[in-house]
Amino acid sequence: MNKTVLLIGLGNMGTALARTLLDAGYETWVWNRTKEKAGTLLEKGARWSKEVWAAVGSVDHVVMCLSNYVNCVGLLSTCSDLKNKALIQLSTGTASDARSFENLVKQKRGRYLDGAILAYPSNIGDPRCSLLVAGNSLA
Repeated sequence: MNKTVLLIGLGNMGTALARTLLDAGYETWVWNRTKEKAGTLLEKGARWSKEVWAAVGSVDHVVMCLSNYVNCVGLLSTCSDLKNKALIQLSTGTASDARSFENLVKQKRGRYLDGAILAYPSNIGDPRCSLLVAGNSLA
């Protein structure tokens, strides 16, 4: 498995995820509406994507960690093509939100996994932290 990820959303959870990915040796691209939130991650070696989808061609996986699906749909609507990239959705929503979002990802030729983080941001990367992911096994 290649270790390249674009992480979208640098709130408390997104920042903790990006830090953990960097510590695990993943080439980690990050994007947030405000670059200031990426400061410490850039110092650790993260790569900045000025435009939200500019790095999609350089990564194997896209992780969305925004507050809700409405924000995710808004951002994904600006993406022209996911080119068989696996998109892992970690935002809060309903089963209906997940099904609709999966359809949008598929329209953009992406593969979709929906997930949930069962921990506080301070526990991301800890062996006791659980991340549940569901979807097509090929994603």
